[in-house]
Amino acid sequence: MQCAKNKARLQAAIDFAESEELFKASVNERTLHFINCQLKMQIKKSRGRSPKAYKLLRRTFALPSRRTLMALLAHAAPMHCGINENLIRSLGESVQKMDPIDKHCVLLGSN
Repeated sequence: MQCAKNKARLQAAIDFAESEELFKASVNERTLHFINCQLKMQIKKSRGRSPKAYKLLRRTFALPSRRTLMALLAHAAPMHCGINENLIRSLGESVQKMDPIDKHCVLLGSN
């Protein structure tokens, strides 16, 4: 059921994206190109995606090159699954210095 609902939403978005008159009236050309790229990329598997979207964002924003990102990852500290005790200790020290209202937060992570 959820899959059918998502397919219907995706199809509605594709239909809307193909109606260029609506887009051209409401967004600039770069935004239109970015949205069309995103819609095309949704149906591809992650292995079949090109770096086009990042290249587009790099032309617009000050983002590091792919080579710089790969170099940073190569020299980064090794990541392992599980709880990082050093991180927990550091967070604990930082939280002790905070006001009670500032202690409410959400930690998200992925690898």
